[in-house]
Amino acid sequence: MKNSYRKKRPLNREEEHVRDTSLIIIATEGEKREPLYFSMDHFLLNKKIQLKIIPTLNGKSSPRAVLSRLHEFATEFQFGEGDQFWLVIDKDRWVDASLHEITQLCNDRSYKVALSNPCFELWLLLHFRKTDELQLNEAISCDHIKNIFNPQLADRDEGNYDATYVRWIKYAIEEARKLDVHPDAPFPDCPGTRVYQLVEELMA
Repeated sequence: MKNSYRKKRPLNREEEHVRDTSLIIIATEGEKREPLYFSMDHFLLNKKIQLKIIPTLNGKSSPRAVLSRLHEFATEFQFGEGDQFWLVIDKDRWVDASLHEITQLCNDRSYKVALSNPCFELWLLLHFRKTDELQLNEAISCDHIKNIFNPQLADRDEGNYDATYVRWIKYAIEEARKLDVHPDAPFPDCPGTRVYQLVEELMA
C-alpha cells in the first residue's frame, strides 16, 4: 500500500484569508525585537498574505542556525509558487566569507535575505531619525547603534509596537533605500539594512 501522506500547507485557518493567500516565512536571528516587529497588527491587515515567524531559541542565532531553521520549516510543509522565505540576520561580528556562503545557499534555494549591517536596530532607528542626523560611517558598530537606539526608544520599544512604528514605516523604507547604494550586492555596505525589501513585500 502506497504512503498517501501529503504535506500540509501551514495556513492559519482561524485568520481571514482569500483563495490565493500567499505565505511569507521569516526566520529571525533575534529572539525578541524582530518577532515583535514583524508581528505587528499592521502587517496582518493584508488578507492576501499570512506570516509565519521562526525566532531564535536557546541562543542559536548564527546565520547558519537561522538558515537551518528556515530550511527545516520549508521542507516540512507544502508551499506554493507565490510563497516567500526570508532570512533576517545581522552582519554584526560575522565575517564576509561566512555571509557570502549563507547568501549563496539562500540564492540556491530561492530564499531571500534581509541583512542589516551592522544590526537590526539600525532599521528600527530609521523610523525616527534621518540618516544624515545619525552621523553614520562605515566603521560604526552594533554597540554604537544600540547606544543610540536604547536610551531613546527603549520605553516605546517595550510597549505597543503598532503605535510606535507604523506611522513611520514608509519613512524608514526611504531612509534605508538611501543607504543601500549597491542594491545588487549580496548584502548592504555598512551602514545599511535590507529589511526595507521584506517590509515592502509585507505591504504590497
